[in-house]
Amino acid sequence: MIIVFVTVVNGFNVLTLLHDDARSGRRFNLWERIGLEGSSGLAEIAACWIIYLALRRAPPGQSPWALTLLVHTSASLAFSVLHVGGMWLLRLALWATVGQDYVIKPADLLYEYRKDVIAYVILGGVFWLFARPASATPSEPASAATFDIQEGARTIRTPLAEILALRAAGNYVEFLLADGRRPLMRGSLRDMEAMLSPKGFLRTHRSWLINASCVAGFRSAGSGDFLIELRGGAEAPLSRRFKAVLSRLRAPGGAGGAPPS
Repeated sequence: MIIVFVTVVNGFNVLTLLHDDARSGRRFNLWERIGLEGSSGLAEIAACWIIYLALRRAPPGQSPWALTLLVHTSASLAFSVLHVGGMWLLRLALWATVGQDYVIKPADLLYEYRKDVIAYVILGGVFWLFARPASATPSEPASAATFDIQEGARTIRTPLAEILALRAAGNYVEFLLADGRRPLMRGSLRDMEAMLSPKGFLRTHRSWLINASCVAGFRSAGSGDFLIELRGGAEAPLSRRFKAVLSRLRAPGGAGGAPPS
């Protein structure tokens, strides 16, 4: 969808530029106009993965505003660098085939970045509508929702309320269930987080994801770290790197409703 969208937009841009040339009496140069817009479009497509990753890392409306601003500002800069750099290399090669040089002046970089911010917002909107990351899907009530754990050839359809936590285990993710079972599902904890964070699961450690509704309490483990006490006696680590989660747990009526201990 992104490729089709960029191709259509750049095609219209070529026609607009040619029409402006004809109206103003400028030299009608088809290859140059196609080269300018085509190189820009190819470089945009090649840099779009940055927008997708930024949306996964900080989905609008589902992440703290400071994190969202930081992630998408940084991503827009990276997108612009890749876009302008790729566009410049393509134009250098194309212009060289006709014995000409192509030069981007330093003063043009701010102009290009302003345009790239607009392109970032538009392409981000296209991703959001047609290729939305799994973390941006609407959440379901935890009491009514289930999650399919694919353990080998077997599918275990499990109520979300019965999933206490998830733990990274190499190329697999281990599910800690309320009935004591520990099924393994092939995949990464990051992918599971993308699917389950809208449903009330919180990342507390680089290797752990917990169900906030199953938190019974927490206690200090020293050096700024904590241990999360889950329903049924299970425990999960809370790293000091995840201070925002600790703040939510400390807040009255916050995630999991766990009082400080």
